[in-house]
Amino acid sequence: MRQNVLVIDDQTSNALLVAEILSGISADIDVVTFTRPLEAVRYAADHPLDLVITDFSMPDLDGLGVIRLLKRMEHLSNVHPMILDHAAA
Repeated sequence: MRQNVLVIDDQTSNALLVAEILSGISADIDVVTFTRPLEAVRYAADHPLDLVITDFSMPDLDGLGVIRLLKRMEHLSNVHPMILDHAAA
């Protein structure tokens, strides 16, 4: 069974790293990445998702805001959200 995962992080390298890790877990995981949260929300409006992994701190819309908007969408009301936070070195 295919799993659809949305990864959102304003740092491209972080989004790609998470996508690479997920893709290595199983060939049945389809990962789509976005660096702009509002674009990701627009994408999610038209696509089924099983998991959303989002950065917490992003410009324009933070991770909690992303999850709130997605949970309002009927087809995503049961999606599993995960918020990541990373510290700059």
